[in-house]
Amino acid sequence: MKYRVIGDCRVAGVEPGGVVELDAAAVNIPALIEGGHIAPIPAEHAEESTRRERRPRPGGEA
Repeated sequence: MKYRVIGDCRVAGVEPGGVVELDAAAVNIPALIEGGHIAPIPAEHAEESTRRERRPRPGGEA
């Protein structure tokens, strides 16, 4: 599932305001939500948000 990073810190390398896809088997998602770090985003908006958030990385990496 995809989540919006809403806290002040990066989550899995994604800056605040960005969209991150997390593996529930590897990350304690309920704790991140309760702690105010991420918020679930509706599936119908996830693909649109991900496209909009993708930016080239410094050095030309995609």
